[in-house]
Amino acid sequence: MHSGETASQACQPASVLQAACRYYQSGRSPALSFCPASTMTLQTNACCVACKMPINDRFMLNVAGNFWHERCLVCSICGLELSLAPSCFLRDGKVLCRGDYLSFISKIAD
Repeated sequence: MHSGETASQACQPASVLQAACRYYQSGRSPALSFCPASTMTLQTNACCVACKMPINDRFMLNVAGNFWHERCLVCSICGLELSLAPSCFLRDGKVLCRGDYLSFISKIAD
């Protein structure tokens, strides 16, 4: 459990939050955006798709319509923290770093 969060806090589905969030691309891929939590209404709690806990941090990440804590968004293969990466990729429901994505698609091409 992350500091400042309790399991009893209600999370809202990502679809409810889409209209309330202003995305900050800052040179990142369109699939990965920072969302300042301060742009959300106080009554709305985003739920991290990875840990299932409410996001009460200053920033959250949006990947393909799902919200993540910065520390929870990691490559499904190597565990690289993707909040530090310039991009991330989705393949077969998995979030991948650039290196693992390129490796994955090269195996498919063979």
